[in-house]
Amino acid sequence: MFGLVMSTMTTPAEMHAWGWRVPFLIAVPLGLIGLYLRLDIEDSPVYLAAARELEASRQRHAPIAEAFRLAWKQMLVLFGWVAMQSVAGYILVGFMLSRLVTVEHYPVKTALVMLIVAHVVAVLVVPGIGAWCDRTERSTFAVTLALATAVWSVPAFSFLDRGLIAATFAMSIYAVIQYSTMIVSATAVVERFPVSVRYSASALPFQLAYTLFGGTAPFVGTWLTARFSHLAPAYYIAVMGLLAAVLARFALRTKDFVPRGQDVVGCASTDASNDISI
Repeated sequence: MFGLVMSTMTTPAEMHAWGWRVPFLIAVPLGLIGLYLRLDIEDSPVYLAAARELEASRQRHAPIAEAFRLAWKQMLVLFGWVAMQSVAGYILVGFMLSRLVTVEHYPVKTALVMLIVAHVVAVLVVPGIGAWCDRTERSTFAVTLALATAVWSVPAFSFLDRGLIAATFAMSIYAVIQYSTMIVSATAVVERFPVSVRYSASALPFQLAYTLFGGTAPFVGTWLTARFSHLAPAYYIAVMGLLAAVLARFALRTKDFVPRGQDVVGCASTDASNDISI
């Protein structure tokens, strides 16, 4: 949105000289607001209870070491899923604009509007996907999204040169799927990690996956396009989706929740024996 505003209000020379910095400057007060909200929010009862227990035990607490001791399998599973999620996401937010402008030859402003529409559609639809998540077994939900990512990536890229409406439609569906994959990782964090190491154990695979796969996705997409074809990045996403589907089928099952009694909070489970409420 800010990119569209700045490209409308500035000339290309002004945008290259200083305009590109404005969205980053605007992000500073937004970050401060986020920090204020986070500092002002009380921790949940389970976290407060865990902190009191740790303080009472007077044991030395090494979160990363404890994370690997207690949850290394969950960390590997989360890393695998977030790798796919980050590739699909960064292709959308970090590669697609360049693709639309340099390969498909849409004007910059038109390309930005197309992407904004896709993101707005995703924002509107994803709450319904979240409601579906609450009524669906976790493995089924995750496999469905992973396969949707694999199946839709190639058609989505194929529609980019079919005109404004077709391309926007294709990107909107892609954005809905990509946004929805984040539901899987979010629920996995609260449903599969013991509260004592939840932040440390989930943060490490998130950061590594986004660094190794998400951060490189635009570069890989550019290289694949130049080296093979315009559809090559879509096949990259499809392969990641298929691998994530296999992972989800065997490692993201509802029965793999952290057992009740380890103070897990999260969204509702369809398995009555593992009923979890927020």
